[in-house]
This record gives sequence, C-alpha cells and structure tokens, in this order.
Amino acid sequence: MITKQDIYTILQEISLKESTHHPFPQANKIWRIIDLLSWMGDRAVTYEAIEAHNQFIDRHNNDRQGKYYGDASNYLQLTKEVATNTIALTSRGKDFLQQTPKNQTLLLIQAISEHPIFYQVLQLSLSAGHPLSKKEICKIMLHATETQQYQNSTIERRSSTVYSWILWIFEQMNGSLFDQIA
Repeated sequence: MITKQDIYTILQEISLKESTHHPFPQANKIWRIIDLLSWMGDRAVTYEAIEAHNQFIDRHNNDRQGKYYGDASNYLQLTKEVATNTIALTSRGKDFLQQTPKNQTLLLIQAISEHPIFYQVLQLSLSAGHPLSKKEICKIMLHATETQQYQNSTIERRSSTVYSWILWIFEQMNGSLFDQIA
C-alpha cells in the first residue's frame, strides 16, 4: 500500500522539470500507460501499433488515442521517440518494468510529480485531503509556464488529465490518506 508519507517523500526528493519539449498530456487513464509499457517490452512501436493495441483492449477508442498515450509516456520520460511516429522504452521505462508493483507505482508517481503543474496540484490536493476540482486545476494551469501556449478550451481538456492522474495517485493510497487526515 502507498501511504501519504510515501507521497511526501517523493515530493521532497524530486527535482522539478522546468520545461519539456513534449506536449502536455491528454491521456486520462494511467492504466493504459502501464499497459503500453508492458506491451512494448524491448521493442520500438509506432503510434499506429499503439492504436491497434488499444482498439483491441477498448473498442470505443478513437484513432488519436495511440498518439495521446505515446506522447504521455514520452512526457513522463518512460519512452522516447526513436524515429518518426515510433517510440521505445527509455532506461526509466525499462527500470519501471523490473520493479515490484508498489515500486512501479512510486516510480510513476515520481515521474508525474516532476512536472510543476502536477507537483503543485498534488501538494494542494494532499493538503485539502482530496483531488482539486477541474475548475481549480484550470486556474493553476492558466498561470503555469508549461501551459501558457494553450487556449482556455485546450486547458479545460488537459485539466481532465491532471485531475485523472491526481485521482489515480489518491486511489493508490487505498483510502489510507483519508484515514490519516480524519
């Protein structure tokens, strides 16, 4: 089980990334990123192959999802583009696959928290005892360097990813956070 202290330790020990050349993620389901890494193994895959794989596991998917989830794994530095529209695991991604489930979770929380928006939203959410609302997240994103190039409508869509990833972190604590706050 992941504890509130595990999260605070990560937040204290990480170095924030000032900027990234990857687009801000639009990929709400962390389990798809985890599945992507496991499915890739040691091979490079195209965004089209990711889409085909995702279609296999979720027939309600649309064709952009392969690129969205590939970009999200690049954003977290678990994969990198090795050719046009083709990604492969980074050393961090390979390390992820070698970890226990708990350590995979901690590594993923660390990768998420290294980005200033996620770091700030996670800290505020921990203080509040629940994930911030999408409206609160949008306010943070409107003033963040990482999302300054986006229009309000794009920020609203991307706030769903921030909300979903923060909610996923809370879910990994299996209610222990709520027990500790109460």
